[in-house]
Amino acid sequence: MKLKMNPKFPLYYQIYEDLKQKINAGEYRIGTQLPIEHDLIAQYRVSRITIRQALQLLADEHLIKPEPGKGTFVLKKSPTKKTQKMIGLILPGLLDSFGNRLLQAIEQEATNRGYLLIVRFSHGEQITEQKAIDELLALPVDGLILEPSQVTAQNSALSARIMAGDPILIVDKELTGIRSLFVSTDHAAGALAVARYLADRGQKTVRVLTYLQISNATLEKRQNAFQQIFGSNCIQPLITTTQVNWDEPDHSEQDIDRIKQLILEQKPSCLVGLDSHLASLIIQAIWELQLVVPRDISIFGFDSGANYRFNNYSYLAQDEWQIGKQSVDLLVEKIDNGHVTQSRILIPAKIIEHESIAKNIDSDGLSIEKNMYF
Repeated sequence: MKLKMNPKFPLYYQIYEDLKQKINAGEYRIGTQLPIEHDLIAQYRVSRITIRQALQLLADEHLIKPEPGKGTFVLKKSPTKKTQKMIGLILPGLLDSFGNRLLQAIEQEATNRGYLLIVRFSHGEQITEQKAIDELLALPVDGLILEPSQVTAQNSALSARIMAGDPILIVDKELTGIRSLFVSTDHAAGALAVARYLADRGQKTVRVLTYLQISNATLEKRQNAFQQIFGSNCIQPLITTTQVNWDEPDHSEQDIDRIKQLILEQKPSCLVGLDSHLASLIIQAIWELQLVVPRDISIFGFDSGANYRFNNYSYLAQDEWQIGKQSVDLLVEKIDNGHVTQSRILIPAKIIEHESIAKNIDSDGLSIEKNMYF
């Protein structure tokens, strides 16, 4: 048997769909054994790796189970079409600085559109995220919104479905190497505007605090923007703690000590935290050194620090409500029509000033209007 090739879908995905259809039709009954790998290769006239990829997708949905030394057995049929429309949502977690309002917007818009929202949290863990993806796709949900924990897709079923054009939308952190529906803040433009804002106010020795290991595209875009304006030396990868992995040991005291050492040795005019957790560590270090903001040092952050003790710093605010609403709108357009007029939406951010940036420029220099959008 030779499948009629559809260039829109990978060959292994077409074989996976064909086998699933045969399971649902009863050609391969529950409890019986699928043809052995050698027979499937001959049947579909494809390579061993292609057959294994197709079988892995069926296993990911728990429709089949390989038993070493015995064969691969059918566990169940793919769930029948449900009456309740559902959207799945996977987030790393909820923070006052980013996440809470996003979830509220997605839930409200999904309800307005007649969809039940099913929410799972990955806590920034790849294994937990993969399990949530498999669970929601196997329900099956009509569409899926994912804020990934990593820059690359780790789930084969997810990658195959995205490439096949299924209604799956990535929010906030773009996956590399896969073109998907995507809604996010325009992180690159926003960060570049912030870097220019600081330069226009005479900030020359800017130091950007970031993590020792960066695993998402958002922070990379923010870093790159500052490097364009202030050079590569401005980036300081010092921090080990994160704001999403709540199960890890708290090493924030060591991080704060490293920030204090940087301040004393390099004497920067301004410190920038690439997210609200980093900004909170910077503020704590400044407080312990008994420095006054902005007289002694300036500070700028990304996302508000509303969930921290000290939160009165200037920052770049994301429009979570628009991100959430447009994510649902775009996903439902894909579900209803099978295609979209625009697959990628970037939402402007805005600078919120809290007088934490010293203005060290001449009187005829450029001033920045408060709350300008970028």
